[in-house]
Amino acid sequence: MKEEPRLEQFNPAVLNQFLIILDEEKEILKTLLKAVDNGARLEEEQTGLTRELTSLTSDLVKKSVVRTDLASERTELNKQLVKNSNQRTSLAERRTDLSQQRMELDRQLVQHAEQRTQLAERRTDLSQQRMALDTQLVSHAEQRTRLAEQRNNLAEETTALNRQLVRNAEQRTLSAERRTEMSDTRTKLMQEQTKLSLRSTELAQIRTDMAHQRTELAEKRTELAGLRNEYSLERTELAKGRNVLAGMRTYMSSHRSNLAKQRTLLAFIRTGLALIALGIALIRYFGLGLWSIMDGLLILTGMVTMGISIKAYWSIYREEQKLIVTLNQKLQTLEDFVPQ
Repeated sequence: MKEEPRLEQFNPAVLNQFLIILDEEKEILKTLLKAVDNGARLEEEQTGLTRELTSLTSDLVKKSVVRTDLASERTELNKQLVKNSNQRTSLAERRTDLSQQRMELDRQLVQHAEQRTQLAERRTDLSQQRMALDTQLVSHAEQRTRLAEQRNNLAEETTALNRQLVRNAEQRTLSAERRTEMSDTRTKLMQEQTKLSLRSTELAQIRTDMAHQRTELAEKRTELAGLRNEYSLERTELAKGRNVLAGMRTYMSSHRSNLAKQRTLLAFIRTGLALIALGIALIRYFGLGLWSIMDGLLILTGMVTMGISIKAYWSIYREEQKLIVTLNQKLQTLEDFVPQ
């Protein structure tokens, strides 16, 4: 057998309300008794009013059931919102990974740009070495032209002294002239080579400038990637805050459902009080008899409904207190996520 609920187990505020309601019911019963003494017409009107009250209580019960259904639907929607917030957090983590990969690629690009600049500097050094070699070749060609002129002078002197060797000297002079022409053509070609080397050096300088610009752009990209990482971290923190808010919403929805249950239980208590009052009024009006069994059943059902509803109300009140404690803890955790 289950133990009956004692008065000490209930909330004192609820008991005070219950006693106040009983006092009000006593006053109503006194007025009803006075009305019974006054006449049957007033009793008929009172029975009609009691019927309307019972119909209103039944309507209130139906509305409370509808409210509980709406609260359950809200809880399901809050669960879906929590799932969506979890998906958003996973997407934010993926974005952070992609930003880190971009940072690594930017670093590799910077390293390639530095290697290109080093190659351009080496090319400039080689072009300078080529220029030095070209100048040396030009100086050698000038010395050869001078030697050829000296040979021509010697050939002319030898022609005056040795007429027999004129033909050989003329041939030597022709060969010397050919050599001078070849040296002139060589000098011209070397000058053209020097011009081309100068152009290549200019192009190498342009390439170095472009490489420096590339390095600057790569540094800017790295800075932007760092900013993206910071924003992604802020987004992850905000996503955590959203998760906490979603949990708060779920707890609030459960709190609302508990309040709806409390309302329904209070409605049951009111119906029980109405049944008790109705049974007492019928007993006082009609007196004792076979029909008083129905009045006793009404009073008994009212007391049973009141006892069950008060017990359920007490259990729901405890759950409500636990939910308030958890909500305070969630609020403290949410204050940690708030950006300063």
